[in-house]
Amino acid sequence: MKSLDHAWSSGPVAFLPAQLFGLEPLEDGWKRFAMNPNLDYLKWASVNVPGKYGNITVDIEKDTVHILIPEGTTLEWKGNSIKGPRELIDKI
Repeated sequence: MKSLDHAWSSGPVAFLPAQLFGLEPLEDGWKRFAMNPNLDYLKWASVNVPGKYGNITVDIEKDTVHILIPEGTTLEWKGNSIKGPRELIDKI
């Protein structure tokens, strides 16, 4: 028997939000964060990133992004600073 329940197997959990969604903390606890998605050939994707101030939720379908920005955080998006709490729906 082989166990896959080890810390090394959690690598993709950190890798996917960064590579697929371009999510990056700019301050501790995700107080300020940036996003630059690159889904390439995927038609949709969804991610939930837990942070000190609440969960950052991103859903992307085709060319539309839906972001839940928690209270006490700021999203850097397309050259703008967007403070939470806010629900943002925009084109990629």
